[in-house]
Amino acid sequence: MTVTFVETRDIPVGELKPHPENPNHGDVNQIAESLEQNGQYRSVVANVDGTILAGHHVVQAAKNIGWESLRVDVVDADENSARKILLADNRIAELGPGMDMDVLLEVLNNLDGDLLGTGYDDKYLEMLEEIVAGAPLLDDLEREAGGKPTEEDFMSRLLLVVEKPLMQRWAIYRENFENDTDAVQNLLNLDDEAMELGRGRA
Repeated sequence: MTVTFVETRDIPVGELKPHPENPNHGDVNQIAESLEQNGQYRSVVANVDGTILAGHHVVQAAKNIGWESLRVDVVDADENSARKILLADNRIAELGPGMDMDVLLEVLNNLDGDLLGTGYDDKYLEMLEEIVAGAPLLDDLEREAGGKPTEEDFMSRLLLVVEKPLMQRWAIYRENFENDTDAVQNLLNLDDEAMELGRGRA
């Protein structure tokens, strides 16, 4: 394995080319919003021939908003090492235990202003507040409803901890479907026949 750091310099975005084996698909619009709000706070990584190893979507987002150049860490990497950098950049961040939801909520609430450029929005913040608060007490629900709750007053709630790519897909599905039930069903690709089969096994 051979990887040598060469230099950090500004490179015109037109001289940077995507790696042909890049498997990742990021949210270019969100990255563009971050660039506009926060600037470029970390370098793209590229091989000496201009092939991008980390930061593909940063480059695309910069092109979309008309930036002429980006700060790039240039390395000299052989073909196999370049692949490993490409894969590591897309994967290693996903391997941790995930976000501390309480800390995340505190940080989001401590922002001075809006959520632009963070990748989060008001809908996510509302969902996060519900998760951190936990399920309401039955006594509180009864007082709020003004009487004894009936079976129809309750809805099943499922809380899952998932890896980042699935969480990103879930956020997209919530935007595109009328309710969470439809979103979950389509996210899991469950048709009516599969749902009935699941009910039969319950």
